[in-house]
Amino acid sequence: MADLTTLLNTGSSAQRVDIVFVAEGYTAAEKAKFLADANSYLNSILGSANGVLNAPFSNYKNFFNASALFVASEQSGTDQPNNNVAVNTYFNATQHGSDGRLLYGDERKVQDYVAQSTSANAHELTIVLVNTKLYGGAGGSVAWAAAGNSQASEIVLHEIGHSFAGLQDEYVDASVASQFSMSDYGFTHSPHVSASPTNVPWSAWLGYKDGLGTVGAYEGGYYRATGVWRATLDSKMNHLGVAFSAPEKEAFALAYYHAIGDYLTMSSDIPGLYKISTPDDSLFSFDWKINGNSVKNTNGDYFDAYAAGGTSGATVSLTTSDITGYIRQHLADTQQSEQSSLSAQTLTPAGANYSVAASNSMLRMDGSNNLISIDAPQSAMGIYVDGGAGSDTLQFNAKLGDLASATAYLGKLASGTVLIGGKDTPHWAATNVEKLQFSDYTVNLGVQADAHSISTAQLHSLEELYVAYFNRMPDADGLDYWITQLKGGMSIKQIGDAFYSAATQFPAQTGFTDSLSNADFVNLIYKNTLGRPQGADQTGLDYWVGNLVSGAYTHGSLVAAILSGAHTYKGDATWGWVANLLDNKVTVADKFAVEWGLGYLTPEASIVNGMAIAGAVTATDIQAAIKLIGIADGQIHLA
Repeated sequence: MADLTTLLNTGSSAQRVDIVFVAEGYTAAEKAKFLADANSYLNSILGSANGVLNAPFSNYKNFFNASALFVASEQSGTDQPNNNVAVNTYFNATQHGSDGRLLYGDERKVQDYVAQSTSANAHELTIVLVNTKLYGGAGGSVAWAAAGNSQASEIVLHEIGHSFAGLQDEYVDASVASQFSMSDYGFTHSPHVSASPTNVPWSAWLGYKDGLGTVGAYEGGYYRATGVWRATLDSKMNHLGVAFSAPEKEAFALAYYHAIGDYLTMSSDIPGLYKISTPDDSLFSFDWKINGNSVKNTNGDYFDAYAAGGTSGATVSLTTSDITGYIRQHLADTQQSEQSSLSAQTLTPAGANYSVAASNSMLRMDGSNNLISIDAPQSAMGIYVDGGAGSDTLQFNAKLGDLASATAYLGKLASGTVLIGGKDTPHWAATNVEKLQFSDYTVNLGVQADAHSISTAQLHSLEELYVAYFNRMPDADGLDYWITQLKGGMSIKQIGDAFYSAATQFPAQTGFTDSLSNADFVNLIYKNTLGRPQGADQTGLDYWVGNLVSGAYTHGSLVAAILSGAHTYKGDATWGWVANLLDNKVTVADKFAVEWGLGYLTPEASIVNGMAIAGAVTATDIQAAIKLIGIADGQIHLA
């Protein structure tokens, strides 16, 4: 049985370039050394830290899988005839030439062993790591490299240029030139060396400048000092320790695409909503068309055909293309296309209330304030809801806070469409819907936009009023209401007075009553705002009560003044914790009501639970409060 270790797995081998590192000259006791060498070479080839020298490999890292195939040799090392060294190794690798730089072994035996040990589509790039420190390597259908040499990773990259991208040597070596005919296919079809200084295959790159200088036609290459021209003054095919030239990088990139084949998949579990999968979305443009007309370029992920104007029966198509800049010729070779149609049934129910039963359907509501209910979420999936005009609520008979629930995760597309479902698989999509309602929470889908329409200072002032009057977190609906009032012309002080009236409606929860004395009011505000369980000190109490009695302050303006004063303690050795506590409560309020848009099903529940969450906040910690909310990080993304 093959001794195969996975080093990197980014996807199915059918759509990846699979690198197989093969051990040569490692004894059974040296397996760990081989695996360490293989990992080191993999990092050198694909790691961004070596990006200057390994490009374009690191740019296309997600195109690759890698494994290490260990084959034990009887003896360690490799044959070195010039040094009178002969060892018994599995693939009979030998370092030829006066300096041993031509290193290779039984290529056919390597190919057969790799073919027997891996699936047919899982060994596009075979690299034999030879356990020797003496510089050497070779290309061909298999790349060979001296694993112990200090320049080993550069040797590997150079040799891969031969074996994978069809690159030729650019250095001059008259002693071997006669062995490499200029009529050989590899030379006549080379992307970076040519027998003509004017009719060059890299014409699309002429004049391009990078760290190697300017792409042009420089005489010398393919082991010859004259009669051959190369694209750049230097490159890795000439000297180690420098980058590949632009035409060489292009050859690699095109070879990657040839190896991975059909890299694009387009799927749809919700009508009109298409999920895209590529090895790395950042490498591509995504051109969407509806009935042949371009409608949108996206960055991958999901495409909302209905939001882009698609209607029932329309044809939806996608074309992807490489945007890395590494490819100027044969860009069409990087393109992939997929096509689908909007064939799901479209329902147009009348009336304000509708219970959804059918799966795989598109629901277009009228202009009413609709309540759309999904009473059996486990069976009514694959539904796209367009609430239309009006204020619409999509209601689920399930919990949001239960991670095992089919409705546990919320996301939002750039189109504004909200996705509801499992962690990686949405089951419902909603547009023109203002609120989601679950059996434990409500989610206000407009509060983020409204919160961003006022200043951060104004938003925090509103949130602090909830702390001062109720010592609780704001619910999203309530906060959204007061944002609207603020934008409509009410001042923070006026809103503070309104909070006082609202607080008296829930005396059991808030402690406020219509008959509350001025002294009791001041003490409550001190407790809630300044974190003082005993209330105000006598001096402060007398001061604030006197101002209320004289009419210098209303309830709202007094609260605003106390809140402002609390922030002046920031950094104070004695009272700095007061400002920190208030800041932390605002931080939790932002997360609960704005970032997550949460609220409870009744005003009483909002007060009781909001107070419990606020009570868990300290001057140094908010995690206990976040945990009490019961929503996990990453569960709601509505930004």
